Amino acid sequence: MHRELQARLSNQIAQHVVALRVGREGLVISLREAGFYDSGSTTPHPGSIGSIDSIVSVLRPTPYDIRIEGHTDNVPIHTGEFASNWELSTARATHMARLFIEHFQFEPRRLAAAGYAEYHPVSSNESAEGRGQNRRVDIIVLPSIDGIPQITLVPSFDAGSSPNSTHANPSQPAPKATSRPANALPTAR
Repeated sequence: MHRELQARLSNQIAQHVVALRVGREGLVISLREAGFYDSGSTTPHPGSIGSIDSIVSVLRPTPYDIRIEGHTDNVPIHTGEFASNWELSTARATHMARLFIEHFQFEPRRLAAAGYAEYHPVSSNESAEGRGQNRRVDIIVLPSIDGIPQITLVPSFDAGSSPNSTHANPSQPAPKATSRPANALPTAR
């Protein structure tokens, strides 16, 4: 998938409007504001729809879930539409998710959208170039977790008690003893 995206987006990558990298959460496809958005806008340029189509055509047949993240630089925004960078980043992410669904027929259950404002920069906000890199929408291809065994949650016991100990408070009914599977975690109280 990574190689196919590199091949399909080679022109955009060469123009530095798209970047591909493997991050801690999966494959990251970064769409830079300069190539996809006017400043302060949530609607991608009409000329960028072909690039988005290339991305979706690679992602749609895969089994992976996708998280679309909006990011901004640290320059405050306050317009009639957006009170802060939180609103702008979230609006860009949800607009892109809606575009995936409505224009490209992507399965909605595989999508999530999040806005991070200026709080997850990829470059320093000290220069215009760095701020330009931080104004982006990231499409994260999340790894599959189908092979991971499910964790069973079981009730926890009061401090000092266990399924085999005498219940410490006689006015309360004793908790039922249950056998705890080896991979079980206590539930939150």
